[in-house]
Amino acid sequence: MRKRGGIGKRGQITVFIIIAIVLLFSAALIFYIRGKVAEYRPPVETVEQVPLELHPVKSYVEACLYKVSVEGITLMGMQSGWVSTTDSSLSGQSFSNFIDPTESETLTFFSFNIPYWFYMKSSNRCAGMCQFDSRKPPLRSQNELGGNRAGTDTSMEAQLDRYVRFKMPECLAGFYSFEAQGITVKELQPMQPTTTVTDKDVVVALTYPLEIVIGSSSSRMSLFVQQIPVNLRQIYELGESITLAQNTVSFLERGVLDAIVRYSSLDNPDLPPMNAFTLGPGGIRYWSVFQVRKYLMDHMIPFVNAFQIKDTLNYQPSIVQYSDSEVIRNMQRGSAGFFDLVMLERPAPLEASFYYLGFPIYLDISPKQGGLLGPEQFGGMLGGFINMLSNLYELSYDISFPVVVKLHDPAAFKGDGYSFQFAIEANIRNNKPFTSDSKIFVLQGGQDNTFFNTPYHRLSGNITIRTLNKKDNSPMPGVSVQYSCGPLSSNIGVTELDDSGNSILVSRFPVCVGGILSLSKEDVLTKNIPLDIMAGETKTIVVS
Repeated sequence: MRKRGGIGKRGQITVFIIIAIVLLFSAALIFYIRGKVAEYRPPVETVEQVPLELHPVKSYVEACLYKVSVEGITLMGMQSGWVSTTDSSLSGQSFSNFIDPTESETLTFFSFNIPYWFYMKSSNRCAGMCQFDSRKPPLRSQNELGGNRAGTDTSMEAQLDRYVRFKMPECLAGFYSFEAQGITVKELQPMQPTTTVTDKDVVVALTYPLEIVIGSSSSRMSLFVQQIPVNLRQIYELGESITLAQNTVSFLERGVLDAIVRYSSLDNPDLPPMNAFTLGPGGIRYWSVFQVRKYLMDHMIPFVNAFQIKDTLNYQPSIVQYSDSEVIRNMQRGSAGFFDLVMLERPAPLEASFYYLGFPIYLDISPKQGGLLGPEQFGGMLGGFINMLSNLYELSYDISFPVVVKLHDPAAFKGDGYSFQFAIEANIRNNKPFTSDSKIFVLQGGQDNTFFNTPYHRLSGNITIRTLNKKDNSPMPGVSVQYSCGPLSSNIGVTELDDSGNSILVSRFPVCVGGILSLSKEDVLTKNIPLDIMAGETKTIVVS
């Protein structure tokens, strides 16, 4: 099945040419707005002076303009900056939307389809170089005037132009309410909106030449402007910063991997460890893939809900956020500060939250037999009576899951508040974050010792190895340290003399249950010590 359909192009919008004098006047107004984005502007009603008797019509048009603009901005806030995900004549973009959100360009969240600002475009089972993409629209158009913006312009400014042009006739209702007052309103030219996202708000200028006839006299008006009190630029830029941080450091994937490593074990019937090693038939464990999926969705992936951004309004330092999951609450207590994302140069008057709410995930854990996960067994009987059966648990987690990022400005819309949400897809392959810079290597059976030996999989705390001469307990530098999990091994390093004269090696280790610590120095020392290493664990081991 082809993942995430291509981009369709339809619904080109006809650009109407306004009479020269109106067009020049409109252009002057728009360029004035663009040039003053950071300055205080006088009330927009003073832009075009009209006779007192025309104020009801002017107010009526501007009330509709405000209402429709707020509707469009609100829709874009619910749909990752897109005014529609089903009508490309409004958005300038078509979207694929499948039931499986990890094979789609959008995530269905309540009644909205939320496009991803970053996702893997290739199939979940792609091998080699996989393609990633974004459905993040530009904030601003490259064209200053709405009349110069094509129907394929996907900027949020151009989208709001098209939405206003589409919805305004419905709101105006043909100006029929004025007929009873003896006022006739005639449309001289089709309306042309121009949206401008400034540094503080959103300005929508509507060029709409009208003739108003009252009795035997007639007058004309053509310009209507509304300032929408929402700092869309600030919200959009925070969303960009979050997306960039995710693409750079993969904090969503690392959070879930940390949770898996902390809570997976041979004794957990719902979550098998990535690496473990046991001897004898009594050490065999099996897990159901179905149950592991449920446990991940209920307890591990919701771990991302605890992330928060420092210097935002809802940031709470060192506070354990509420969760229905006791596992997650315990994790939060044990990881103070782990959830704090530092990405802002200055405080932002916005709230930022992350949500995983049980969305469907992609999961593949290997190796497996049917729907069961278990060890690879090797060895046998020694001398006909000693059982040397070994069980190697070397499980590779491949997970894709969607997350909703919600930004909220409580001061927007004159204190009513404004929310903007977008989706991000997180991807884990071979127990590692998988991004656009990653490559999947397909393993052809056997163990991948390179995989176990990568620095990323050293998930313990600092383990200190101190080596002494057995004869006189003097420091013994130059001892090679290796850690093995069954047939997998990782070269940790060599002990050296520190400033205090102690022969030590301080390093993080791979996580393993049933591991072996091997120390060697030619003609002096050879020693193997059973050693379990848990995620985040710190300890000191003295060897002589």
